[in-house]
Amino acid sequence: TVAAEVRDDGGMNDRAEAKISIIADDVPPTIAIISPKDGDNILSSRNIRLMAGGFENIKMDRVGFYLDDSDTPFHIADENDINDYSDNTYFTTLIYDKSDYPEDKELTFVAVATDKAGNSSQSAPVSVQIIDPELNPVEITIELPGDNESFLMGRQIDILTRTPVNARIN
Repeated sequence: TVAAEVRDDGGMNDRAEAKISIIADDVPPTIAIISPKDGDNILSSRNIRLMAGGFENIKMDRVGFYLDDSDTPFHIADENDINDYSDNTYFTTLIYDKSDYPEDKELTFVAVATDKAGNSSQSAPVSVQIIDPELNPVEITIELPGDNESFLMGRQIDILTRTPVNARIN
């Protein structure tokens, strides 16, 4: 119960009470790094788009992004950088600039979500390999159709390709 009392200069007073409930938030948010995917190859000439999201039952405070077991986040998305939705999900995105990472190295990212009550949780680590396109040229293999297959004119031909590098296939 909360109460308020007022007294004026003439000695008149009044009192009002209201019954309230206090809800303790002891549920930590969930979090996952959505992009990039664990095991992705990233060309050293490209920025890395990091996207993390999860679920929070009350209100998010911040998401910290960590690199290679560091105790200090390289980026903190505060509540202004976090998109909250009515179903209690949230997402945040940042661009990790290509000038910030070395070529031919594996990078491991972790995100830590903290809600307004101070509850926090950590994502699973996501490791990516930074590759130099000069040292690791793009390779492509046609899996289907096989060599010397024949097709009827006017029919659809399904093509399956494989490439070991994240590359745009035209």
